[in-house]
Amino acid sequence: MLLVAGAASAHYVPGDRVIVVQAEKDGAAVLVTYRPLERVRDAMVTAALAAKPAERAERLKALYAARALATLRLTLDGRALPADRVEAKLVDDPPGSRRWVAAVLVSVKVPAGEHVLDVDVAESEEPVVTEWLDRSEGRAAAAPAGPGVWLRGKTRLELRYQK
Repeated sequence: MLLVAGAASAHYVPGDRVIVVQAEKDGAAVLVTYRPLERVRDAMVTAALAAKPAERAERLKALYAARALATLRLTLDGRALPADRVEAKLVDDPPGSRRWVAAVLVSVKVPAGEHVLDVDVAESEEPVVTEWLDRSEGRAAAAPAGPGVWLRGKTRLELRYQK
């Protein structure tokens, strides 16, 4: 069963959120991995246990995914950018530990022409780091840092797409 030992752990495990933005020629892929603080994890497990047994795993995955994305905002040219696709997985890390980690992949399209994709990462209780990778074949450039540089905490990453 998925949720048997949700609140048990051998020692304190701090939460964390890692955001990797991969600029692509026609859009971006944003991967968020999320491990909640223990008290947040316990609350999500408790909420999932309130669901029917057959729905608990999906409820827990949905709660983790929502929390993973809660501090992330994507805009294109100053307007909210809806995701083209969102995929979420819940895994235990390390395997067999029952310490759940969400991996959420968000795909967005950036049309041809010049555009600015803003990735705003708000403050959160869990430590957060953000990085961007360039797979855009020269179409995108970013500020405040180049590709492969980790940014800690609250961040606004601006990806400028050229024609």
